[in-house]
Amino acid sequence: MTRTMLAFLLLLSSSLALSGYDEEGKLELDPDWKCSLDSQKLSSNDYPITRGAAKSGKINCQRPDGKAAFYAVLKSGNILNEKIFNHEGKIEQESLFQSDGTVLKIIYDSYSGKKQTERSYNTKAQYEGISKFYYPSGKVEIEESYKHGELEGMKRSYDEEGRIKEVSWNKNGQTILSYWKDPLSSKLLRIECEKNTESPYPEHQKYCGFPGQSQVFELYGLVDGKLQVERKVAFTRGVISYEEKWSEGKIKMRTEQSDSQVTEWVYDEEGNIKELSVSLPYKDSALMTLTYEGGKLSRVECGKKAYRREDDEACGFTKQVDVSLYEFIPGTKNLRVHSIVTMKNGKVLKSVENIGDQKREMDTSSKTTREKYPDGSIKSEKGCDRGSCYEKKMFPDGKISYEFQSKPSGVELKEYYQNGKMKRFIESEGKEGHKSVKEERYDDQGRLTYSGEKIVKGDFTETGLRIGLHKEFSEGVIRTESIYTSRGELQKKLDFDKLGKPIQEETYQNNLLLTRTLIKDGKRLPTKKFHPDGSLAQ
Repeated sequence: MTRTMLAFLLLLSSSLALSGYDEEGKLELDPDWKCSLDSQKLSSNDYPITRGAAKSGKINCQRPDGKAAFYAVLKSGNILNEKIFNHEGKIEQESLFQSDGTVLKIIYDSYSGKKQTERSYNTKAQYEGISKFYYPSGKVEIEESYKHGELEGMKRSYDEEGRIKEVSWNKNGQTILSYWKDPLSSKLLRIECEKNTESPYPEHQKYCGFPGQSQVFELYGLVDGKLQVERKVAFTRGVISYEEKWSEGKIKMRTEQSDSQVTEWVYDEEGNIKELSVSLPYKDSALMTLTYEGGKLSRVECGKKAYRREDDEACGFTKQVDVSLYEFIPGTKNLRVHSIVTMKNGKVLKSVENIGDQKREMDTSSKTTREKYPDGSIKSEKGCDRGSCYEKKMFPDGKISYEFQSKPSGVELKEYYQNGKMKRFIESEGKEGHKSVKEERYDDQGRLTYSGEKIVKGDFTETGLRIGLHKEFSEGVIRTESIYTSRGELQKKLDFDKLGKPIQEETYQNNLLLTRTLIKDGKRLPTKKFHPDGSLAQ
């Protein structure tokens, strides 16, 4: 496209039906205008002016009302400079045509006469070189660079005092780096980088970490009207490789990221480490977590391997280690050891936990857990092996208080009084959904107080359905015998006196009293019958 043709297209884009070179290279002017060339009036015979003709000089055109409409500088028929005016006679656009075919176009505000934009075009009517945008005050607001119609290189934004607010670097029309500054202090507020996009610009390499890691930059935020450090960041190949979050001069969180893992530190109000975790990029669940109280380890969750020196030392990947875990003493800021764990290859081999003035020991090799009294005697012990589990509890004097054993076929439970006498015995058999539970209870003299059987669907501690024979005793003497059907309905009940002699017998149907027979001195008296509503039958 020729420069004259470009001028024609540019002029057509204005709001005025005015001039330019047509497709044949002829400069056309509005016939209603009064135009002159170097103060010499241009008559209708001078229209159109043919490109290449010996026409040089300055063209001035006015509207019929005398207001400026068009201005151009010609040389051998080519426009070198051009100004377009609006209906008020105020300049709206100015174009400068360079000898190499490029164009500088300036747009003005019709009312203030100030520049609004200033853009350069190449011979293909694409943005080229520096473009500028202005505040109403006439000061530069934005300055950006183009190449072949796309953003290329630096772009700057300024406040009205000319101080930098934002800087970005662009490559092939894509923004690869942006950073924002506080105009007054020039302190950095934010940085954004495009991942894995390299460029030859040193500033982009510095901020975004190409080819290696960049330096750490402090980013500020406004807190109570004052700028304070909120973040510290560093990028590697456009990705945040290091970040810290700060508040009131104290670190709150730190994150390091690589292609294989993300490591995060969380800190308490005193600046002590509170938690250290390692996770996979873009995954929520942690591979390893170390929790701290007052800067001391309080909990260990190990992964399958050592990710950092800290979890190697806490999880025993290099060698077996004994790790002390701490907690705050309630109501104080003092720490105490709440447990000691023996770790190897990320697994707990043994642990000793302090619970008040007592201890709990766990040995994973024997799959047992023990709790101890302050004098070191065993308080409880439990463990599992090959599908069977057991549990024992002891009184402080060493006597057993509780025994429990579970097997695939069922469970067995025994409870004891402190004098060693049996308190309760439970035996359960059967499958889930239908278990038979037999139970016996005793007083502290070892005398039976209850025996019976029930059917449960779940845990043996459920109430369930009573079946078969149930007996209740008092001071070793039987007081009641009850017989239940397989459906849990009361079928027969026999009451006894204090000496264990029968005194009454009742029969039931559908849990409703059917008959009652009194027994006196071993002899049965006449039987009474009852209606379903409980009334006596005749």
